[in-house]
Amino acid sequence: MNKRRLVSCWVAVLAGMLLISPVYAEITIKNTNNFVILFDTSGSMGQKYRDTGKTKALIAKDILREMNRGIRGGYKAALYTFTPFEEYYPMQEYREGAFGNAIEKLPEKFFAGGLFGHPTPLGKGIKKLSSVLSGVTGRTAVYIFSDGRNTDDLDPAEEARNLHERYDVCFYIVSMAETKEDKMLLDKIQAVNECSIIVDFEYARTNPDVSLIPIGRNAIIQFEVNKADGGFEFQYKLKELGKYLKANPDTKIQIAGHTCNIGADKYNMELSKRRAENTKAYLIKAFGISSKRMVVKWHGKSAPVASNDTEEGRIKNRRVEVKIIEE
Repeated sequence: MNKRRLVSCWVAVLAGMLLISPVYAEITIKNTNNFVILFDTSGSMGQKYRDTGKTKALIAKDILREMNRGIRGGYKAALYTFTPFEEYYPMQEYREGAFGNAIEKLPEKFFAGGLFGHPTPLGKGIKKLSSVLSGVTGRTAVYIFSDGRNTDDLDPAEEARNLHERYDVCFYIVSMAETKEDKMLLDKIQAVNECSIIVDFEYARTNPDVSLIPIGRNAIIQFEVNKADGGFEFQYKLKELGKYLKANPDTKIQIAGHTCNIGADKYNMELSKRRAENTKAYLIKAFGISSKRMVVKWHGKSAPVASNDTEEGRIKNRRVEVKIIEE
């Protein structure tokens, strides 16, 4: 099937993977053919972000670097700024090295009256993507790094809706919005279709492995210690899987729950069961997926994918893995 292909791994994923234990195959649900980055270089991006010592622009570039390290080719890609609209990587076959070079060329040093004195024509930037999308086929993921401000006379949400009506496009918005009005503007862009989503900038910064919707969609859900319920990341990573299952009614999946080594064996076995069962329940409630299409298993702490000697390894082991078992 052309929607699945073997992959090595995308970071730990955009960015979310089916991180499969050794007895499984690693499967990607490929639902995107192209991607475009629309990057904000307006005044607010030159501001220091909290206590990081870095500007928002520098942190956003770090997120892009992580994203680029995990992509495994097979796509067409483009990179633009919209303040002003400038081409850094024209729409063409994605090549990791060349795309990485384009990311590095995004501005880092800012001077008074320089680049960050420019206005923020987000509406015009989105509108100009029409000529970019007209040259590609299939679904395009448009990643917008924005603070939600717009200084031109166009409605960014209306321009996004126009793109949606003409092309198969999903908007993945990394939001740096601070005011209610700015957040509302980005919410309106996200609302133009069901496949679009907003990711908070702080979440993207602190979770670089899961901050962006991946171009090839997999599902691995990680949990906090002793937790079996799902928060933002839980819903975020299951959204594309749920839509895929609805669109492919003959597909069945296996859901496997796991834990790290903290706690007694009996407790961890029950905890891994609850994690898997909660994942199944969410897919039923949110997407109407039949329980007959989902096989649930749980393994406690018996199948780690990383060392339990470090916190980083234990985080990876507190997980639910999803595997497609029948098409």
